[in-house]
Amino acid sequence: MTIPSISAAMILQIIEELSEEEEETMIFMCRDVLCDSSVQNVKELLDFLRKQNKLDTGLPELVYRIKRYDLLRKVLKTDKKAFGHCLENRPRIVSDYRLLLVEIGEELEKDDLDSLMFLISDYLPRKILQKDKTFLSIVTELEKKNMISPAQVDLLEDCLKNMKRFDLKKKVHAYKQSAYINVFPASISNLTPAHNSQVCFNLQHYKRVDKASLMQVG
Repeated sequence: MTIPSISAAMILQIIEELSEEEEETMIFMCRDVLCDSSVQNVKELLDFLRKQNKLDTGLPELVYRIKRYDLLRKVLKTDKKAFGHCLENRPRIVSDYRLLLVEIGEELEKDDLDSLMFLISDYLPRKILQKDKTFLSIVTELEKKNMISPAQVDLLEDCLKNMKRFDLKKKVHAYKQSAYINVFPASISNLTPAHNSQVCFNLQHYKRVDKASLMQVG
């Protein structure tokens, strides 16, 4: 399957169709690729991807990940099934770690979010938590403090357990089990040497965890 080269007109058409929540999700999914670059909106994100020669592959994937299959058909001239199959055999810009967090965010209710903000109140300043926050914005703040990363999701898992969202805790647990098998290629390749070393350290930590304890869920 060949997706046409992304033109400025196609970019504008897609941007005009996106909600604020979808824009936030797309930017969050690209944080590993962005590294230290700061973007304020999707237009800046797509401009960054263009400069990195990742736009033609990255934009269709992002549209697919936010489940805007209508834009896949209307603008990018493909469909969910065809692109999903294509994605299995091409480089990805969105890591499993980002996909996990986006999925969790989609399944949290408002009461869940309030509980989460209470549970992490010891880790983030009150002025940050007092703002109107989404799950992804909370995770971003925790990432800035190195409390959540591709190789460190224990805090999130503990919070979900205390919130009694065992369904989501199981997803984090399954991700952790695969963490030392799949070494986060989309994330590690873009980390600084210091962060890369920390990821490797945490992966070694996962390997030392007793196998029996890994099987305990809920």
